[in-house]
Amino acid sequence: MDTDILGDDAYETVVKGAIAKLPKQQAALVVYIPTNINAIRSATQDGHYCSAANSPLTLVARVVEAGYVADASNR
Repeated sequence: MDTDILGDDAYETVVKGAIAKLPKQQAALVVYIPTNINAIRSATQDGHYCSAANSPLTLVARVVEAGYVADASNR
């Protein structure tokens, strides 16, 4: 059974909208997504702190990393 309920274009649109609301280098975004999308890669290259996870274990690791990044940027 296909668990991908949205197409790649829909994921791109949602993630781009979330990234547009983030202040650069002042917040970290972790996206739990079943596919790779260009929005996260291009936002990271543009100076945003973004990361993607595609499994529960990866999600936990990415959130911990994001916490360290956010804490370091606020000091």
